Amino acid sequence: MSQGKEGELVKKFPSVFSNKLGCYQGKEFKLNLKPDARPKFCKPRPLPYALRDLVASELDSLVRDGVIVPVEFSDWATPIVPISKENGQKLRICGDYKVTINPVLEVDKHPIPRVADLLNSISGTIFCKLDLSKAYLQLPLCEESQKLTTISTHKGLFMYKKLSFGIASAPGIFQREIEKLLFGIPGVISFFDDIFISGKDSVELTNRLESVLEKLADAGLTVNKDKCEFFKDSVEFLGYQVDKNGLSVPLSRIQAINSIQIPTNVTELKSFLGLVTYYAKFIPNMSKIAEPLYVLLRKDKNWAWLEPQTVSFNNIKSVIASNQILAHFDPILEIILHTDASNVGIAGVLSQIGKDGVERPVAFCSRTLSMAGGSQNEVNCQSLSLVARDG
Repeated sequence: MSQGKEGELVKKFPSVFSNKLGCYQGKEFKLNLKPDARPKFCKPRPLPYALRDLVASELDSLVRDGVIVPVEFSDWATPIVPISKENGQKLRICGDYKVTINPVLEVDKHPIPRVADLLNSISGTIFCKLDLSKAYLQLPLCEESQKLTTISTHKGLFMYKKLSFGIASAPGIFQREIEKLLFGIPGVISFFDDIFISGKDSVELTNRLESVLEKLADAGLTVNKDKCEFFKDSVEFLGYQVDKNGLSVPLSRIQAINSIQIPTNVTELKSFLGLVTYYAKFIPNMSKIAEPLYVLLRKDKNWAWLEPQTVSFNNIKSVIASNQILAHFDPILEIILHTDASNVGIAGVLSQIGKDGVERPVAFCSRTLSMAGGSQNEVNCQSLSLVARDG
């Protein structure tokens, strides 16, 4: 998309692209406490001197944005957890609400979408991605709930006027409202502060994008223009690279995985496996390849990194570096499922034949069998492989 067209959007929807933090219009949100809830006041925790100026600066910024206000008294007070970002030059302030209101909160149970389900709904050839500025901090709290969110800091007590990070109900409240706001606009996926929009061509995408921006403008919400992407052939979304051909592992993630050195303990191995497991759908027979690594996680095994572990470790990195592309799932096309099973594991690949007649993989899946599962006969193992795919 040219800078000229991007500028036209900014001019047409100035409130959405404003540098000021938005405020959701027409509704205030309530945090519901359990009947036996009792106020809890916590003093501020000691703060490292290196963080004090950064915390004070962020508090001042939140006051200017109308997110928090200083108060002299509160029955409730929660200590803060400063989280560094942007190379340590800025931070996000979160309340450690697990020690105060979260245990006595009637938590909003709106379901958070599964990443796999969202990715499977993607289609199109051209894409946009919007980033809602500071997410929860655009949703106003009712006066009754504001007092529950008070934080205790080295600069005093501050009460949130907006929905704050760390509150157990915040994810459900925010996800539900954005889904309701954008409901009915085709080609739109919302996942917390990320809004993904796709189209078969630039005309269709423009119409969908403007429909989204109109909804955001009417609701009083703003986006972070610097984090938005407009009319791209390829964008990164939910940790995956998305283009018209399908999904792949982003180059930055490939580089990060390739830079990981051989683990020297269980903690480092778990960290590596946690990262690559997110991309297991790209790795044929992942469970078999990684089996030597998982052996080291068993409680009855002592740490002993040997040649099988090195081979497994390098094979996983090589497969991810090969930049396998998984086709977008099309509910109209016939589904082809190939499965394989043995006494030690099961595996499968879901594929579809495109309009060009070429069969392409949509996802790979696999899992090892426990000792109990490994005792199954071949028919049972094959049957298990049909139901094991987790998306």
